[in-house]
Amino acid sequence: MAQRAAFRAIETPLIQLRQAGPHARFASARWQSTSSVSSTSEAGPSKSSTSSIPVLPRPLGITMPPVSSPKTYVKGSDKFYDGERSRQERKVLLKEAGRGYFHDYNATKRDVAGKQWIAPKVLIREDMARYFPNIAGTTLLGEKTNTTDLFKGKTTLVAITSTRLSEEHTQSFVAPVLEDQRGNDSFSFVEINHQANALKAAMVSFFASSLKRQTPEEQWGKTLLARGEWDELDIRQPMGLSNKIVGYVYLVDSNYKIRWAGSGMAQEQEVESLRTATAILLKRQQAVKGAK
Repeated sequence: MAQRAAFRAIETPLIQLRQAGPHARFASARWQSTSSVSSTSEAGPSKSSTSSIPVLPRPLGITMPPVSSPKTYVKGSDKFYDGERSRQERKVLLKEAGRGYFHDYNATKRDVAGKQWIAPKVLIREDMARYFPNIAGTTLLGEKTNTTDLFKGKTTLVAITSTRLSEEHTQSFVAPVLEDQRGNDSFSFVEINHQANALKAAMVSFFASSLKRQTPEEQWGKTLLARGEWDELDIRQPMGLSNKIVGYVYLVDSNYKIRWAGSGMAQEQEVESLRTATAILLKRQQAVKGAK
């Protein structure tokens, strides 16, 4: 009973977006580049020397550029006629069936606090990076929108939360960056609060007015409330979302590509690498605009 009560407490579906305060390389060498700002190059993972947590092992995201229009299945849902996809879906179902009810919660109680990977020290190379999938939802203004439209033309820092704990995780990453980029029109911060459970989603919607009071007004149109289960093969696996309690952060360039990703509570070196990676992308974005 105590474990169940603790689980309910950690699952409180509220957004507490705070005002920004002051504040690995990849396994394959082919992902590395010598291009840099402040002597930081793009690239790829190695083992972390400070813990047993692995460095992000692969670029995250989907292989095709996202589109903002909703999916239509004129042919009766092609995915159900794809033999390989059917096999993958069965594999996912078997894996889920083997996971205990408290699997995600128990993972957050271990010494790594549910942290999935150590963020890369530098940017993922553009030609190796993958795309952020299109995710739809409703903003705190009550408007229906999606990430593809919200990201357009910006370097975007994205936080995915679902619990109070996940909000603490993402804030540990984003607060210093928000302070760095305050007033930069080429930069955007988007928070996605995802509730797979219908009851929790309804609670978040019910408290939307309260959430607006806790959220800076300029973020109302960029705080996205998403509900319903995300497809394991289309979103969760490509994005590395293996624990529904943990918070995730992604740095997305103006071409919708994920160039950096973090999970769990930020480590000091991860915060610094994110700040540097963000500055690099913004400088390149400005250079491209200046060249046109």
